[in-house]
Amino acid sequence: MRIISGTLRGAQLPLLPNAQLRPTAERVREALFSILGSAVCGVAVLDLFAGTGSLGFEALSRGAKSVTLVEKEVRLAKKLVEFCDDMQLSDDVTILNTDAARAVNFLAKREIRFGLILLDPPYDSDWISMLFSSDSFLGLSLSGGLIVVERTKFNQKIEGSGKIKLEKTFSRKYGSSILEIFESTKSQD
Repeated sequence: MRIISGTLRGAQLPLLPNAQLRPTAERVREALFSILGSAVCGVAVLDLFAGTGSLGFEALSRGAKSVTLVEKEVRLAKKLVEFCDDMQLSDDVTILNTDAARAVNFLAKREIRFGLILLDPPYDSDWISMLFSSDSFLGLSLSGGLIVVERTKFNQKIEGSGKIKLEKTFSRKYGSSILEIFESTKSQD
């Protein structure tokens, strides 16, 4: 598994033997970042289910200002730290070794906002519907910020909360994966 384009092109991403990961396929990553284009440049990025960090590091490689990776698996989080040290990325990457709910609370309390949020949770989980019903999660996105979701058709419907509205700007199926992009806007309450 490698970074496919940008300043870190060709760098081998950290892998953990026997980890139950489902990294985003290269063709899906290539399609995603082709669609996002310059929307990645200069923004803070949150990769909430980092795994190997493939989405977050790809965003950094393509011009993101900074990346926050959230990974609850301790051994994998250590591999991400080692990768950042080896690639001299420690100034641009923050790694939070916790689960998504705790990370959202931590970031929301500190009023940290992102121009791009990447969600690729385990396919058999309810994380997407739980997060999208949370004002704390949706509030992490800047107004006009993008939220990217990789899911299967089996996940629940995605809707915004009362305070934050979402507009689906892209949806396409790639094999068993569905890639969707939402733009967030604050409601006029």
